[in-house]
Amino acid sequence: MPPNQHDRVGPATSVTDRPILSVAVVIGDEFEIPILAAATGIAREQIQPHLNELERGGVLQRIDEEKYRFVDAAARQSIYDSVGTAERPRYFWRRNRIWCVGIVR
Repeated sequence: MPPNQHDRVGPATSVTDRPILSVAVVIGDEFEIPILAAATGIAREQIQPHLNELERGGVLQRIDEEKYRFVDAAARQSIYDSVGTAERPRYFWRRNRIWCVGIVR
């Protein structure tokens, strides 16, 4: 990854942002806040300040009231690659359970 992309992800993310980003990258390039909240088990009210900070840092872009997307595909891939191989299947399982069972909506 070029240095400017790594810089965008590194300083723009705090230790508390990482768990949220780890689940968000598994959800996809775009994600909805209710699905992210359900998949992380973190209330929307607690997630929103992190999303706002990540938006200010240039990592995420708000699409509408419920949806965000990753600004840079290479930065998203870097975050995805940093998610442990043991964690990824668990996050995929959570995401798929939400989509299939309809926990949200």
